[in-house]
Amino acid sequence: YDVLSYSSMTKVIFYLRNVPNGVQHMSMVMPGLVETSLNTGIMKLTTDGLELTASVRSSVSTRKEELKDKLEYLAEFLGGEISVSGDYPAWEYRAESDIREGISAVYEELFHEEPVFEAIHAGLECGIFASKLPGLDAVSFGPQMNNIHTTNEELSISSTQRTWELVVKALAALK
Repeated sequence: YDVLSYSSMTKVIFYLRNVPNGVQHMSMVMPGLVETSLNTGIMKLTTDGLELTASVRSSVSTRKEELKDKLEYLAEFLGGEISVSGDYPAWEYRAESDIREGISAVYEELFHEEPVFEAIHAGLECGIFASKLPGLDAVSFGPQMNNIHTTNEELSISSTQRTWELVVKALAALK
């Protein structure tokens, strides 16, 4: 077993008591939506030291950078360092979206009801595209899924069929 020195142990305890964790900011434009959060995930003691993994997410890039800066400051204060990998760029909500309006019209025509648009707090590929193409107007949609990222993940086949119909009809309308 690896045993920490008293000095190392107090640094680990200080870090764990002071590291931000959970919801940090709520959205100012969408009530009830988490804007910025992080979670301490994997923690392991190695011969090189203690390694901690945190997932930082935000729909506002400045908030995400601020949170990463806090983590870096805390680690450096205690004599450690951080590295960043698997970064998902922020994808900020657009109050006005031509593509969302177009998808909405096609959805209503196909299914005879208004679609429900929601924002979620997650890392999505749309953020990557938007970071490479400033001004990109994008939406993300898909079939109903339950228990995502677990061994009990489920995909609704009927919802997948409706999603396919929406994609085909929306692409035809965008020509």
